[in-house]
Amino acid sequence: MQMLTDVSEIQLHFDQTDQWRLFSEKHPSALPFEGSEDLVQGLSVLGVENAFFTEEELFSLSRTVHNYLRFSAVLRKFSSDYPLLYALAIEDEGLQTVTRHIDAVINDKGQMKPNASVAFSKLTTDIERIEKEVRNQVKQIFKQWRDAGYTADAELTVREERIVIPVKAEYKRKVDGFVKDVSATGQVLFVEPVQSLELNNRLKELYAERRRERERILLKTTDTLRPYRDAVDAAMHSLVSMDILSAKMAYFGSIVAQRPVLTQHPVISLKRAINPLLKSRNPVPLDLQLTLENRFLIISGPNAGGKSVALKTAFLLQYMVQHGLFIPASPDTECGVFEGMMIDCGDGQSMEAGLSTFSAHLAHLKAMTAAAKPGVLLGVDEIGDGTDPRFGGPIARVILEQLLKKGASAIVTTHFSSVKEWAGQTPGVLNAGMAYDLQHLQPLYRMVPGKPGSSFALQLLKKTGFSDHVIKEIEGLGGEESRKTEHLLIELEQQQAKLQHLLAENEQKEKHLQMLLEEYHSLKQKIETRRREMLDQAKIKAGRMLDEANKQIEMTIRVIREHKADKVKTQEVRGKFNQFREKMKTEPEKEVKSEKLEKPALTIKWIPGMPVKSLQNGAVGEVLEVKKDKLKVALGLVQVWLPLTEVEPAQQLKNAKSTVTTKGFNWVERNATFNPRLDLRGEREEDALKKVALWMDEAYALGQFNLKIIHGRGDGILRKSLRQYLKTLNYVRSYHSEQEEQGGDGCTVITLM
Repeated sequence: MQMLTDVSEIQLHFDQTDQWRLFSEKHPSALPFEGSEDLVQGLSVLGVENAFFTEEELFSLSRTVHNYLRFSAVLRKFSSDYPLLYALAIEDEGLQTVTRHIDAVINDKGQMKPNASVAFSKLTTDIERIEKEVRNQVKQIFKQWRDAGYTADAELTVREERIVIPVKAEYKRKVDGFVKDVSATGQVLFVEPVQSLELNNRLKELYAERRRERERILLKTTDTLRPYRDAVDAAMHSLVSMDILSAKMAYFGSIVAQRPVLTQHPVISLKRAINPLLKSRNPVPLDLQLTLENRFLIISGPNAGGKSVALKTAFLLQYMVQHGLFIPASPDTECGVFEGMMIDCGDGQSMEAGLSTFSAHLAHLKAMTAAAKPGVLLGVDEIGDGTDPRFGGPIARVILEQLLKKGASAIVTTHFSSVKEWAGQTPGVLNAGMAYDLQHLQPLYRMVPGKPGSSFALQLLKKTGFSDHVIKEIEGLGGEESRKTEHLLIELEQQQAKLQHLLAENEQKEKHLQMLLEEYHSLKQKIETRRREMLDQAKIKAGRMLDEANKQIEMTIRVIREHKADKVKTQEVRGKFNQFREKMKTEPEKEVKSEKLEKPALTIKWIPGMPVKSLQNGAVGEVLEVKKDKLKVALGLVQVWLPLTEVEPAQQLKNAKSTVTTKGFNWVERNATFNPRLDLRGEREEDALKKVALWMDEAYALGQFNLKIIHGRGDGILRKSLRQYLKTLNYVRSYHSEQEEQGGDGCTVITLM
């Protein structure tokens, strides 16, 4: 792998990786790696005359080429879906011939086939026949010697390609045969009986003839493969390219890497970035920016506060991007392309080269100054450190001015106040400080752009255990100007912490307000819908009543006419009509009374914990606090104050689960939109557990039973924390890992009570 400086090349690597991920997900059985071996070195045999592959080497070659052919067939079938992967493949016409030649002589166990040639087949048959004769003959002799007590406690064995009998050493003169071997203790001799000598000699001749025939077959097969050396070599290089893509995807999965946004400009905009070397320690994500306007970033702050880690993380991730690798950062992270990268970090002293820490530091700065130009990214940890602070600050400032004039980009860490002041006054240079918790005297490892950070030297002295007297004396020796600057930075840090706290509170309140607004709009929409439904029903009812009235009038007139206004009949018909009219008057009144039935006022003793029902929307909740004329009620996930006239006591339902599922605002809608799958990949442990807590509570409230959390494999930290949390929930019936084909231990399946 090489550092790339062309956006299109990096983009190609990214696209190939994405296509490989899709291919491996959709066609896992076509992956060519299982059983494949690296044949690049072994192919040199094809370039040496009279050299040949062994059976094992031919079997490995055949198996690898078979795997590649299967893989390339799938690629060819879906070439339009994976054009970049298909471009890495080769034409496989010659490879088919390679496998055909090898399969003709080697079986699926890596051994030469008995019928590899006519001569090899005859020799194999003869050997098997004579071996059988020899074994039968030796078995008879072995039985005789064993009955006589001459043999050791062992069975027949083979020495020097001859079947021999284990005989006790003290009986070697009692048997007629040739000693072929002796045991390690010397107590057992391996004797070839005289009777089997002739057959064993013939057997040895056949073995030698078969070895010569085997070598002839292997040499002939190897000769037939020589014209296809380039094709096999190209297939191997294609497999190597695919294997690199597979290794990338495996690594990206282990560090939860994402594809960043690429740009041609030499800029960096890291969002929620994590150093992959710190992944298992649950580090604080880093946000860092280098723009065309602000090419220099000066990071300051306390010792062990994360300055060097921020510098190393930025450089490492940028270096990974320019090698075509995804990085553990948010997908909206933007990375440009730099022509070169140089970093001075750590102790460069060398006894052999005669360099001290400071002289090595100066040598690196000199090299950086010489190489600085637009498109070059430079990094310096503790610039100007290692010498008298009176000169270290000016050295750092002058060097930085030179680098800035040459158009380079840089990330620099420092403790020098003069460098922080220079950064605050110079266009194109941005200060950044590492946050610090003054209350607990511990670093927060979070970078705050736009302001310098204090070194908090005096606070660290206090934390270490130095007395106040010593600290005051040190503060006095530091000078009035240094004391004022340090106090100003600390005060700025405190104000920043307060501001962050207020912002977090406002964000929480805004979310709460947004939820209330959504509920209000939902309720308003329901009321409007209900109003329209009632108006439509009233119109239909009125039309039906009007039709019935018209029919009744027409019938009355018709009856009067038919009976020619007979007095008795007319009175009878008028009576029926009057009854109908009274009925039409009373029906609407009954409906109105049924809808607006007012309940008699009751004297109720309201107490916290009492179940109540809202008369406005029918939601069931629980009393949290009681005042003179209103109640604070928890309706689902929201707490509101309601007048006493808008609530009534709710009957306690027998089934507790049913009670939970009826509380809240719009539970039908929430059930419809609730997702029983929660994806936590890429989340920090603390944020993930908060999200799980809210999601589990809502799931239980909605009556959900079967849930699934996707947390990925990684190092298993998130999975362990998640399952420890699940043990604390009394409504969790059980949990276990998903089936392997559905995600295995990268997912947790949960069943609620």
